[in-house]
Amino acid sequence: MKAMTTTASEGLRPLQRAAATGAVVLAGALLAPATSGGQPDEESVVVRSPALAYRCDTTSATHTAEVRVTWSVPGPVRAGEPVRQTDPTLTVTLDRSGVADLAARGASAVKGTADFTIRTELGGQDDAGERDRVAWRRFVVPSTSLPEDGPLELTAAGTGAPLTPAVPGELVFRGGELALLLAWDEEGAHDEAPGTGGGEHPDGGSDDGADGGSDGADGGSDGDVEPPPGTTAGSRPPGTGGGGGATRGAEEDTPVLVLECVPAPEADTTIGALTVGAGATAPGREGAGREDGPPSEDGARLPLDTEGPATGADAPGECDDFGDAQMGWCARLGGYTNVEALDAAAKVEPGIVNLAVPNITPCGDGSEWYWFCQTVTARLDHDGERRLPPTRNTFHAFGFMPTSVTVELTQVGDLEIAVRSQVIAPYDGSVVARASLSLRLDDVTVNGTPLDVGDDCRTRTPLDVSLTADYPGDYTPDQGGFLDGFLDIPPFSGCGTEEDLDPLMTNLVSGERYYVKMTQGRICDIRRNLDCPPEVPELQR
Repeated sequence: MKAMTTTASEGLRPLQRAAATGAVVLAGALLAPATSGGQPDEESVVVRSPALAYRCDTTSATHTAEVRVTWSVPGPVRAGEPVRQTDPTLTVTLDRSGVADLAARGASAVKGTADFTIRTELGGQDDAGERDRVAWRRFVVPSTSLPEDGPLELTAAGTGAPLTPAVPGELVFRGGELALLLAWDEEGAHDEAPGTGGGEHPDGGSDDGADGGSDGADGGSDGDVEPPPGTTAGSRPPGTGGGGGATRGAEEDTPVLVLECVPAPEADTTIGALTVGAGATAPGREGAGREDGPPSEDGARLPLDTEGPATGADAPGECDDFGDAQMGWCARLGGYTNVEALDAAAKVEPGIVNLAVPNITPCGDGSEWYWFCQTVTARLDHDGERRLPPTRNTFHAFGFMPTSVTVELTQVGDLEIAVRSQVIAPYDGSVVARASLSLRLDDVTVNGTPLDVGDDCRTRTPLDVSLTADYPGDYTPDQGGFLDGFLDIPPFSGCGTEEDLDPLMTNLVSGERYYVKMTQGRICDIRRNLDCPPEVPELQR
């Protein structure tokens, strides 16, 4: 998980803003014309796919559509070198029944967004485990009037990220799923979808800050630090993004129609092929910069690198696909929290958090049509228990006495991550993570002498944790990031076997409004064994 925005130079560490991750991993940069393989030494190749036949389902009807994709690829194209796409566009022609459906719903013009998935093949073999699915996300459909007669042609445009082929050879690309979101109002759509900004995605950036403070020998950090100036408990209302929050609609919600489209049965989905030459840093079948992906059934290695972590190992046993949501993921999560009484920051080593992720859908709360929401259910798992790894911390109690303690956080209630974001530029939104946790202290030593606190020295009541983040800049469930906020640590009970140590532990640790910051790494897709094992994040302070 990840945390709130700040402009401060002080926090648990000066905060680092992640690059905007709600933008996309796009594939079109590598494609050449469907009629022939593009040559690696060509200066530029323009891709114009044939019409691909699709079937599109709504909640009440099925329509047909034709899909075309177009982009250009600057050459030469070589293995191990990033290739950038130019002017990628997606054209969807919806049949007359689809136009009649929209008109019957009161639409005279529509606007919206499109998500399109591209599949890959290598040497005539399907990609292994769908590892090399790549997608165009949130391409913007500008306002388009419905025709009086005939089909409706919609053109979506967006901005793509580079893609790097790891090995030379011929790649074949085929059309996959298409999700088309269309909206309108009773008086007709505006000239441009609100907030589109021309359809471009924001450029994310990060400012690396120097580490604030130093880690103790066992993971703790002496020296209390201030939370980011201007971030107080409740300073950002839940469900509003740091970039402006939710924009409320007019008295009536804008109608929205979602079309879920797949290639028609027996239809040819071939988009094109690309011939990739050997690069200077990646001759023959040796990849550049990272190992190839997992082998396909014929032993060939898949050649695409979407600039993510290496794939090939299995998900760890603690990764549990526990839900019946559309996606089952796991990630590693850890962080820091201030302990004001100790003038220190306590560390929690990264552990596994499992995520049951539903599809994002219209919020349905009166917001404008372009606000979409999802609630991710999460479960911690360490050695089969719902907890984070016990972490050893060392501090100086009372400012001078070396004190070591093992800190353990256990999930005792629901852990949910509520995501709210715009599906059109500037893609503002927010994330709110809520959890109920029990804090236990163990293996306490003071000035080198063990202090027998027993096995059940824990907070008298659970910690109610609420952390927030900006979307997409600070955190997204799939890319990770950080969330932060404030929490209260209740008094302790059950401490001590021969004497009552509850007052001592309470005075040392308990308090109100402690700043906390948690960091999550990129996810591992459990069902597809994609990007596994989950990466271990560098904890932000």
